[in-house]
This record gives sequence, C-alpha cells and structure tokens, in this order.
Amino acid sequence: MPRINEAERKVQDRILALFHGKAGLNYTYYGDLHGQINANTMPDKLTAWLVGRGYSRMLAEKAVSLLAKTVGNSRQGRD
Repeated sequence: MPRINEAERKVQDRILALFHGKAGLNYTYYGDLHGQINANTMPDKLTAWLVGRGYSRMLAEKAVSLLAKTVGNSRQGRD
C-alpha cells in the first residue's frame, strides 16, 4: 500500500511543478488545503485577481458568482 501513496505523491509533485514552477504556468500555490476548503474556486481571491487586471469590482463579483453557480450545478450539460 505505501507504494501507491508514493506514486500518487510523485504525480502530485509533477502537477504542482507544472502549475506553479517558474518554467510552468506561474499559478500561486496555496499549500495543502485538505480539510480546510471544500470548493473548486476561492471567490475572494478570484475576484481580487480580476479586479487587479482592470475589471470593475461589480463585474468581477458577478462573473465569480456566475462561475460558482455553474460549478456547483453538477447536472448542467447532462440533460
């Protein structure tokens, strides 16, 4: 059983390098959030990111709200 955990950790490390390493996509890594946040997005951070790129706060909040609603609707696109 430990071998599966070791293999999984190696895959996770490669994914982290892809998304947040200097040679990768330059994403911000917030660490292991296991047991802390159970969501696909962080609305406050996404809103701040959009505002920081020139979008109005109202438009950013509306977009993030729509995204959260869509992500939370697991039946969308299945009907």
